[in-house]
Amino acid sequence: MAELRTSLNQMTDPIWLIESGIVSIWESLRRLGDIQLAAFDLLVQAPKQESLQAFLPELFTRYRDVVEEQLDRLERDGRVRLKIEREVLVPLILNTVLGFGLYYVVTRDEESCLRALSAWRELAGSVVEPV
Repeated sequence: MAELRTSLNQMTDPIWLIESGIVSIWESLRRLGDIQLAAFDLLVQAPKQESLQAFLPELFTRYRDVVEEQLDRLERDGRVRLKIEREVLVPLILNTVLGFGLYYVVTRDEESCLRALSAWRELAGSVVEPV
């Protein structure tokens, strides 16, 4: 989680992020592939093993915290304005990241992940706008 947070903290320009930052974000997610795989294993095993169930809320809280921190940082710096409610945007981003993480660790199909993530440029304008 710290590596993802560090990578995201280095991105300060939302326009660059929307237009060019996909590759940088993807590199961070790809490097975290094994950690993502462990997290997904926990998601699969926890419902079956009571001793693991307490870890699920903590895992999602940490992911949510990273997303919230980034939105806070960009809003505080006056760089973006959210066009949809934060309560909607945070799970949308979180599930997108988790979904691409799962897809990649299962398929290792980097090309199709990058191609799909490139659509972010078009979609981003519907959820945030540069200030």
